[in-house]
Amino acid sequence: MLGGSSGINYMQFVFASRADLDDWEVLGNTGWNYESMAPYYRKFENFQGARPEQEAIGLNNYIDEDAHGLAGPINASFSPGNTPIQNAWPETMANMGLAPNGDPRDGVSLGGYTNPMTMSRGTSQRSFSGNSYWKPFASRPNLHTVTGAVVNNIIFSPDRTGDLVATSLNFTANNQSFIANASREVIISGGTMKSPQMLELS
Repeated sequence: MLGGSSGINYMQFVFASRADLDDWEVLGNTGWNYESMAPYYRKFENFQGARPEQEAIGLNNYIDEDAHGLAGPINASFSPGNTPIQNAWPETMANMGLAPNGDPRDGVSLGGYTNPMTMSRGTSQRSFSGNSYWKPFASRPNLHTVTGAVVNNIIFSPDRTGDLVATSLNFTANNQSFIANASREVIISGGTMKSPQMLELS
């Protein structure tokens, strides 16, 4: 499926905490931390906020627009048609001393809050990588999509400084093996499970 799990998941739009991402760097991955990731989170998001009827129950109260992207391809809004449980949820958590103390997107806020979802506010249509990244450009002559393919490994070559750089991709489609050479860069986007697997195979 084009779009992967973003096309079949529950559309909850939750990011890792600052501490979780900073731990990547603590483990030895220089440059992989919250501050380096946050601009990319904002880059792909188009936060559309709560509907007027949802503002009455406080869904916009903890939103800090500076922590969100406002012009990316993936729309984010709150689900329409709140149930009684959804309406009671923020007040209940606040009564327990667990009201949000900021926007969860800032990486440090705690408390019970209602998640935005990856959907367009006006139509309630799922917004995902397939219809937001691929579909608008599917007819470009310089874009070729291969479905049913399995990546065997990424091929690395030394650059002028001796560092290894991904230069090609070895994959199988229709029981045939192919090599795709990159003129600029190789982007690994296989999701939580397949991205690490591709690196391990390489």
